[in-house]
Amino acid sequence: MVCKQIDSCSGLGIRFLPPIAVVVMATITGCGKSDDAQKMATAKESTEAAMNAWKQEQPPPTTPAIVVNVGSTPVEFFDEDRQAGARLIEYQLLAVYIDPDQTARCSVELNLQRTNGVTEKINVTYQVVLKDQKVVIARDPFS
Repeated sequence: MVCKQIDSCSGLGIRFLPPIAVVVMATITGCGKSDDAQKMATAKESTEAAMNAWKQEQPPPTTPAIVVNVGSTPVEFFDEDRQAGARLIEYQLLAVYIDPDQTARCSVELNLQRTNGVTEKINVTYQVVLKDQKVVIARDPFS
């Protein structure tokens, strides 16, 4: 994969190197963040799949986790509001980012209907990690 920031390095003559040399140089110099980009893409896609399953109330909130597949990768999603019976009316993915500890996170605005019928909008952050060949999404307890 060619580094996205290749033009910022063009003063070094990279523009005139054969493609394989550009890839090797980008890898050696750390010019790209392909791992971070892949983590963020996986986090976004997995979180959206979990949110859509919650919105469709599949499975019912009595199960501890929503389990969906994104392609061939299983995704387990844990959220205490869902498990407490809150219904997801709508959601908006606000941001996807990588923390300094290299954990992918998704910030999401949830529009929930509580079991007592009260609706509420809250902002939460989910940690998204690849563990044992599956994606695990859990709500950050500090959000």
